[in-house]
Amino acid sequence: AEKLLDELGALEHGRLTPVGRTMARLPIDPRLARMLIEADRRAALAEVLIIASGLAVADPRDRPLEKQAGADQA
Repeated sequence: AEKLLDELGALEHGRLTPVGRTMARLPIDPRLARMLIEADRRAALAEVLIIASGLAVADPRDRPLEKQAGADQA
């Protein structure tokens, strides 16, 4: 987890960066949060919000193994 945050620019020498503090306020995956922060900085937030919202939604075709038979019947 720390490696990912470091790669995203949220950590520097084990401490939160200003970008990391902003990311921490967003209740979404850190990768998506970083995308939104950078999009806002580059004046492309509206476009990236559409992409991020699509990436944040779980795939409805994914089914738990123990419930696949019931899903097939339904």
